Amino acid sequence: MTRYAHRRLQTLLPAWLAGQLPPRQAARLAAHVRACLTCRQEVTLLDQLGALLHAHDPAQPFDAARTEALLPALHAALEAG
Repeated sequence: MTRYAHRRLQTLLPAWLAGQLPPRQAARLAAHVRACLTCRQEVTLLDQLGALLHAHDPAQPFDAARTEALLPALHAALEAG
């Protein structure tokens, strides 16, 4: 898989977790996540971020776009230690 194709799949992870992908695309992404350690780690981060957002504002539904927008800051914070 090319780096571009992999990155494209990674950008779909928030929508996949939110159940916002068509069934065929969701199945393809699920198969990829099972085989890809990087994407499994990304799913873990997204789950943690979703839990934090929900704890902060339980009335706010999961929003894939909002979560995707927060990922760069989350990655930077994790890398900074």
